[in-house]
Formats: sequence, structure tokens, C-alpha cells
Amino acid sequence: MKPKPSLTLRYAVILALAVPGAVLAAESAAQEAQTVAQSDAPADAVEPLQGVTVTGSRIARDGYDAPSPLTVIGVEAFTSTANSSLNETLTTIPAFVGGYNLTSGTGLPGFNRAGVSAVNLRGLGEARTLVLLDGQRAVGSLASGIVDVDNFPQQLIKSVEVVTGGASAVYGSDAVAGVVNFILDREFTGFKGEVSGGATSYGDAENFKISLAGGFPFAEGRGHVLLSGELTDNQGIRGVGDRSWARTTTNYIVNPQYNGTNGQPQLILRDNVFLSTATHGGVISAGPLRGLAFGEGGQPYVFNYGEGAGGFFMSGGDYRSTLTTDAYSLLPEHGRKNLFARVSYDLTDNINVFAQFSRGVTDSYGIAFPHYQVSGGPVVQSGNPFIPAEVQAQMTTLGVQSFQLGTMNYDMPWVTTDTERAANRYVVGAEGRFGLLGRDWKWDAYAQLGKTKSYHSTYNVRNIANYNRALDAVRDPRTGAIVCRSTLTAPNNGCVPWNPMGTGVNDELARNYVLGTAYSEQTTTQEVYAASITGDVFNNWAGPVSMALSVEHRKEEATVDPDPVAAVSGWHSGSHMFLDAGYDVSEAAVEVLFPLLSGLPFAHNWELNAAFRYTDYEVSGSVDTWKIGTTYAVTPGFRLRTTMSRDIRAPSISELFQEQNYGLITILDPLTGQTVSPQRIQTGNPSLVPEVADTFTAGFVLQPEYAPGLSFSVDYWKVEIDDSIQQILGQNIVRLCYEGFDSLCSRIYRDGNNMIYRVEQGNFNIANQEASGVDIEASYNFSLSSAFDGAPGDVALRLMGTHYIENVVDDTMTLPTDSVGAVNAPENVYTAQLNYDLDRFSAGLTGRYFDDTVLNNNAFECTSGCPVSTSASRTYDTMTLDGGFYLDLSLAYRFDNFFGPGRGKLFANIRNLLNEDPELVPQSPLEGLGYIYSRSEGGRWDKLGRVYRVGMEFSF
Repeated sequence: MKPKPSLTLRYAVILALAVPGAVLAAESAAQEAQTVAQSDAPADAVEPLQGVTVTGSRIARDGYDAPSPLTVIGVEAFTSTANSSLNETLTTIPAFVGGYNLTSGTGLPGFNRAGVSAVNLRGLGEARTLVLLDGQRAVGSLASGIVDVDNFPQQLIKSVEVVTGGASAVYGSDAVAGVVNFILDREFTGFKGEVSGGATSYGDAENFKISLAGGFPFAEGRGHVLLSGELTDNQGIRGVGDRSWARTTTNYIVNPQYNGTNGQPQLILRDNVFLSTATHGGVISAGPLRGLAFGEGGQPYVFNYGEGAGGFFMSGGDYRSTLTTDAYSLLPEHGRKNLFARVSYDLTDNINVFAQFSRGVTDSYGIAFPHYQVSGGPVVQSGNPFIPAEVQAQMTTLGVQSFQLGTMNYDMPWVTTDTERAANRYVVGAEGRFGLLGRDWKWDAYAQLGKTKSYHSTYNVRNIANYNRALDAVRDPRTGAIVCRSTLTAPNNGCVPWNPMGTGVNDELARNYVLGTAYSEQTTTQEVYAASITGDVFNNWAGPVSMALSVEHRKEEATVDPDPVAAVSGWHSGSHMFLDAGYDVSEAAVEVLFPLLSGLPFAHNWELNAAFRYTDYEVSGSVDTWKIGTTYAVTPGFRLRTTMSRDIRAPSISELFQEQNYGLITILDPLTGQTVSPQRIQTGNPSLVPEVADTFTAGFVLQPEYAPGLSFSVDYWKVEIDDSIQQILGQNIVRLCYEGFDSLCSRIYRDGNNMIYRVEQGNFNIANQEASGVDIEASYNFSLSSAFDGAPGDVALRLMGTHYIENVVDDTMTLPTDSVGAVNAPENVYTAQLNYDLDRFSAGLTGRYFDDTVLNNNAFECTSGCPVSTSASRTYDTMTLDGGFYLDLSLAYRFDNFFGPGRGKLFANIRNLLNEDPELVPQSPLEGLGYIYSRSEGGRWDKLGRVYRVGMEFSF
């Protein structure tokens, strides 16, 4: 079981108050001794991270003045790493947990995620993070609304602001975890570009990137044009390459000594582990012939079961004949083409109009999975002419009428997926200012049309009807040839018989008959019409009272057009069904900034910020959200801040109306005790209602005047989500039905032999979720000569860390689960950066660290005296997983080009400098077979190894 959190709310509040209290006296004394002008730049705009005015609000002010916790990532952060994309760099920040990325999309093709790079704040899910481009919404790449941030013009992004606190009242729905706003450099003038390439130290994942951007004024400066283009290509990694860690076969097996009462752990970790229920050419899984397997050419042999063969996995024996190490892509092949154009023009001195277009095209291809049928596989009838003579003789002697195989179907090429996606976004708008009652007001309005089209193909998928016909093989009584039984009555039906016993026993004709390509065309469309106005309403005793008003109307639509076979659920996996759904949303909001005190001793500035938003959903009704926050600057260099907010996330189109999406799963049926591989159907739920979240943050910011260049902040945060939308997966549906939750039993389909052949998964408003933690950020910029007399160069230090206290999901049906401290959710995550600049040369070192974790917080680790193992709390002999520490190195040299000094830069970056292997994540043989797809969770572990990237930047 997971130990209690080491940092509770009480301790977090004490930390937030005591630490600044200890430095307050020194800060006050420094004020009395000297007067230092306050910088106009936000405090966290430290080199090498370029600054921008960030607010977490529609009312502009400096970043550290805002009540919500803010982090700013500047342009240099994206060029000083071995990352080739925006998302890869963002995921090095502790507040982000690995979301969809370029490695997504392998394993289960029906999800159509390949090639999408999305952000996930707090580990609360990508759908609970609102992504904006220059304060505007962007069209989702999936029907779930998730935005591919790598479609944004990286060359023209001058910074990214991350608001890690509820912001729905200010920015709109979906900002439960926070907002990630990508800020464009609208005034960029000149031309710049990058040419770079790289590979891993294993010689794979070879990639290149070419990007260009230009900006120029016209009409005597009244107009401005921005253009950018980007081309990337990565050859990916088919299989696992030469990574020895990925070929290690350490995993759990069922403890042969466990009987439930002797204090032994139920699951034990062993080497040389893989499947006990299926082989490359098939093994008979039950009955008198259990253990009879088929090898090359269909040759029968006796399968040697290893230790613990009662579950999915065994140790030793003939485990090598079940391995599928290279049956997935560690990194899919992917390419991307981005275009961006923006033109703006000053109609008058106070009115600017603009038009904007962007297009992002991605293509991702990878191996998804083998054709495993680990149980519930093909049934072979006695008399099938493909049965070897000696086996048929045994069947006749024993009176066996049929047998069932567990097989990896190595005569079938592995299932592969190819996803092509094109996202187009059109924006027109205007902004300006006007005077009213002697005060300046700003306004803006825009209309957006976004459309993403995806073409998803899944190759080498079993056609269920053809496969079943091909399995039923007989001899033609007229010719003696082996044919399909159906051919006897329909000679022209094209059926080609299939031999499931052995490898190398089927030809291309047979493969072409039983396999095919499932495809679908999916379109997501977003229309947005929005406007806002901000200004000072009046002055009170402490300063101007500011207000912002905003309105927005949004229309979301999604369609799916599948192939004819998929439309009738004819593929074993990768099938989609028709979908044509959507909804409208209308919103109106008001925000007020009210100063309370200013310019007083120990009250340099105190202001209150409040916002309210009314949102009306066509499908799920109306919802109110609000936010109230305050910042109290005791001195210019010491500031307290806190917020409380009510936030919402409406169910997405896919959650509401998702077409029946077909795939396959492998589960343990507690009713029969057998492992089976039924179809999985994922469906939408139109009865879903919006999630409602209450968010609280409290912290401080320290920028002492006696230490110029030093900034330090600590923020406690807590999010409580009611009616959380959670997906109940197939294994849990079957288990919960067995344990008495009858409402789920209707989602399980059994055949005449009581074997499960189909399970319906879905989304429900069944859970409450509570997450909390503490963010720490510190930065210090200084000249090296200030520390060491005469030493050259400048140093920039930055530390970002998050301590996760809890992330508990209570679905009311199972034990509440706290994921903090479990796989992919370490308690402590830190990133530290050291950068050194000397004239033309610069170097940087980044360290990324996260804690050890355990396999499951509801499980027990023990070797003796173990409690009784249950499906909710199993017992393991060991379940601790090592954390990670990675070092990244960056080197750069600025040189003169034809257009001026320092206009060129050569760089070389290395990610995972020490080539640290990821931790292998073993899986319970009683819970499913995700192990077949990958040997390591994606998340925070680095699966690629050492990555090199070299290139050149230039500008003029």
C-alpha cells in the first residue's frame, strides 16, 4: 500500500507562510537602505527563457502580479534542447505529465491517436487542459477535442504561458487543470530559419527538420505580414532496435505456492517470462490434447510449460516460442508539414484588422500488434484436412471432436496503422481602442473556422466473416483438394482455406482472403465567434478599477465515415461506425480587478480579481463558473497570492456520441476462470453531464531587491472534480459484474458455451476526483564576475518542481485509487537548468528527475505473512519501480553571416546524455495483456535512449 503523503495541506500552508516570513525582515531592511527601480519585465522572464506579459486573466499585468500560478517558457527553451517539437519540450516541465505524443497510436489502432502531440497538466487528462494560440481556441485533432500543439508555428512562438489553476471563468470551459497559451510574435520583422537533424545512439529514429519564418511591414508600417513553414520527418523505430532492455522478459507469474491462506504473495517476479496460452504457430489450450503445439510447417510438438503457467504468463519452458518483442513500433514513422500566414493592417490609428491561416499535415505509420488470440482462438473440427495425421489419430482415439488454439498467428503479417491528418484553421478579426468618459478601452473580436480531416487505415486486419469461412476447411469430394466448406455450395464465393496450425503453412492467396484494410475518414469542425472589451471603469482610493467583458459562441461537430466492412462491424479490430454529431455552446463572462491598497508600508499593493461566466450547452444545459483571487504585495519583492474557482469541462463529442469503435482485448473471465480475447466495443454516452471542479491555490512570490535576478515562488494547489467522466474498461466491467454490479452485466455478451465474445466499454459520470500538490519555481540570473572577480560570462539557473500530494479517483464501485506514487505518477518531479553564456558560446545542462513508484497503490508488497489477495488488492513479492534521472546537454556557437554579426548559430544537443534505460513495467497475468504492446510505460521514462540533434539557425 502507498504510504501517507509526506506533505499535507497543513504543512503546505505553513511552508507558504513561514518561508517568506523568514526573509521578510531582510527584504524590508533592504528597502530602507536603498531604492531600486522595479523591472518592467515579468519576474520569471529569465534567460535563457524569454519573457512576455502574462496574466492568467483578460486584464493585462505582469506575470508574478497575477493571483494564479504562472510559468513562462521562452523561445530559447525550444532551441536549446535535443527536442524537435514544442510538445517534447513542454513535457520536461514537472507540471506536465506525458500526454498524447509521437509515440502514441501504437498498440490499439481504433483510437486513431497516432501523430497527435497534446499536453496534460497535473495528470488530470488532456481534455481538462485548455490550449490556446494567442488567446484563441484551436480546432481539435480528434473528436475528443484534443489539440495537436505541434501544428502551431514554432518559429513564430515567442513564449508559452502556463496557467496552472482553474481558469474556466476567464478563458472558458475545459480549463479545469489550467491553460496553456502559445504566444505569437506578431511584430517579428526579418527572416529566420533552422535546419537540423538527428538520430539515437542506436542509429535509428533518424530525423530532420527544416523551418523558415519571415515578417515584414508594408504600407509604410500600417500593415504587417507573418509567414512560416516547417517540414519534419522521422524514420521511427520498427520493433525495438538494438535496445537490450526491450528484449528483457522479466514479468509476473502466478505463484505456484499461493493458496490464499498460507501468507504467500499471489504474484511473483521472474525472468524469462512470456505467454503460456499462445505460441507463434498455435498451441491447444484445453482438453485432452492441451499442450500440443504446432511449429514450422505445421509440425506438432509437445509444448513445455514453465513455472506459473496457470495465468497468461509463465517463466521458462518454451517461452521463446511465444515472444513478440518486435511486434510493435517503439516510435512510429511520422512526418509533418506546417504552414502559417498572418496579415494585419491598421485601418486607423485605433483599429487593426487581421486575417490568419494555418495548415498542419501529419502522417504516422507504425506496427500496432500481432494477431494474438491467446485464448478463445480458432476452433478446429475433427476431420479438418490441415490436421496432421498423427494428431487426427489421437483425436479419433480419444473421441475429441474439436480443439481450440491459442495462437499469435505468425503466418499473418502484423497489424499496422497509417494515419494521415490535415488541420486547417482560418481566423479573421479586429482589435482596437477607444476613449470613453476620459478613459482608454481596448476591444477585440474574431471569427474562426477550424477543420481537421483524418484518414485512418489499419492494415492486415482479420475480416471476421472471411476468417471464419476459411477456418472451416474440408476436402472437395470431387477433386480431393482442400477447400472451404462454403465453397461446396457456393463455388464462386472466392473463399481460400486457412490453416491455423503452424507457421509457413499459408500462402499469399490465403492471407489476402482473410486479411484486409479497415479505414475511416474522420472530420472535426470548430466554429468560434468571440469578442471582448477591457478598460478602467473608475479610480478608487488605491488605483484604477478595471473590467473585462467577453462573449463567445462555439459550434463543435464531428463525423466519421467508415469502410463498408467496418460499418457492419466486420473487422476484428480497427472498425469504426458512422458518426454525425455536434453541439453548440454560448458563453458570456465578466472579470473585475479591484485594487484595495497601494503604496503603504507593508502594503505595497493589494488587489482583488474576480470573474464570472455563464455557459449554455446545447446538449447538457447551462453551467455557471466563477473565480476569485487576490494578490498582496507586502513589498515590491514579496507577494502573496491565492485563488478559488469553480470550473467545468463539458463532455466531448466522442464521449457523448462516439461511434461504436471495435477492437480486441484480452481479459480474465472470473466466471469461467479462463482468459479470453473478445471484441471490445467503445460507445458514447449522450446522458453525460459536465464535470464540475473546485480549485484552490495559495502561494507566494519572492523577488528580493537585495538579490537582483533572483525569483522564487511556491504554490499549493488542490482540485476537486465532481461527476468526473471515467471510462470503465472491459476487464473491470467483467469483474464488477461478477462482484454484483448488475447494471454492467448487460454490456457483456456470451455465446452458447458461456464464453465472452464481446464487451461494451463506455464513459460515465461515476467518479469523484481529488488532486493536490505543491509547485516550486526558482530562477537566478547573474554575471559570473559578481561571484568570481574577473570571471567572464553570464549564468542562468532555473529550478521547477512539483510535489504531488494526491490524485484520488473514487468511482463508487471499487476501492478509491490514489495514483500518486504509482506507475507514471511519481510524488516528486523536478527539472533543473544551468546555462552559461560567453560572448558567442553558450552551454546548457538540464537535469530531469522523478521519484521511485510502485505498480499499484492498492496492492501489497510482501514475501511472507501476506494478506489474502483480491482482485482489488493483489499481493506481489516486489512491485517497486525505479524513478529516473536524465541529463540533457546543449552547446551553441553564434557566428557572423552575410547579414550581420551573431546572425547565425550552430548547435548540438544531446538528450539523455547518459543513455539511461527506462524502467520495465511488469504486468499482472490476471489483469490483461498490455505487456504484448510495450515493455515500458510511455509517461516520464525515456524509451528512445540517447538522442543526438545538430543544426544551424540563421536570421537576417
